[in-house]
Amino acid sequence: MELNGGTGPIKHMISFGSFMEVYKADKTFRIRTPDSVDPSNSDPNAPWLVQDTAAVGCAHPIVARLIIQSRRFLKEVVVTRKIDDNAALDILHRAKEGLLACEAAMLKLHKAVHTIVDAVDAEGVRWSKDARAINPFPHVNDLEALCAEFLVKANRHVRTICDLTSCFVDLDRKHSNFDHLHKELEAKVGPDAPLTELVALNREFIRRIVELRNFEEHKGESRTVVHNFDLGPAPDYPLVAPSWEVQGVVVHPREDICRDSHQIIGGLLELTEWTVIYGVMLWCDPRFGHYVVEIDAANVDAACPVLYRPAFNLHELYEKPADTAE
Repeated sequence: MELNGGTGPIKHMISFGSFMEVYKADKTFRIRTPDSVDPSNSDPNAPWLVQDTAAVGCAHPIVARLIIQSRRFLKEVVVTRKIDDNAALDILHRAKEGLLACEAAMLKLHKAVHTIVDAVDAEGVRWSKDARAINPFPHVNDLEALCAEFLVKANRHVRTICDLTSCFVDLDRKHSNFDHLHKELEAKVGPDAPLTELVALNREFIRRIVELRNFEEHKGESRTVVHNFDLGPAPDYPLVAPSWEVQGVVVHPREDICRDSHQIIGGLLELTEWTVIYGVMLWCDPRFGHYVVEIDAANVDAACPVLYRPAFNLHELYEKPADTAE
């Protein structure tokens, strides 16, 4: 079969059970075998299915770090307990798809804001002749709906990270709350385990995402407030970019929407990749001296920008015996 589109050769091929994804640097294809099309094997002529599923490939950091990088840790690190690689890869595929969708919502939000900013940069704001009014004042249409779409997808990814954690630790129940997840990890693997510490350090970050979303949908004693373009203080009256905050019993400070949403995407990506790294390394076989290597920025492959790789040191296990005295 031919895979039409994209630039350059196939870089990676990864099976996700009922289908395989094939990655070029800038394109993702999904391939289904005749067995998956016809599980009963009743039709000897069942076709292969090839789908062009995304205009991004392994050159995209989300694909590279959640799929290519994570698979390497899952497959190459020797562990002392069984880790269901296939279940982890299924969840990582969901994480990759969800975070790409979250990024797409972010980009749509940013485009709506930056279109207004670019127009103001080019033409300025329109003051009336007596300098008493700005008409029309810059305004992003459907800003609250755009923010809600982003926050829904970001909040959904939080639940995916909790599901991913269960691939490495036998949790008593499914979690969507990092405070509860942290307590169970403390009990199961200890407070000093890197995976436990990772969850602990990110509790406030995750709580803010969840509460921005929850108080946007369920307004009560606390509510998410989305501010459109506004004017700063006199006498200059600078144009203030759209922002959001949580007001009421629960308070989260007012932040620039574009800057904050970009940081949320980056934080969720980093948290997901380290959940895999710490989850695998939690059970690494000490005989093999496994450790994590951070790839130097100058050596990161632009066509597949993974940042970390597993390594091992067999020096002690296979060290040549010292010469014995005669």
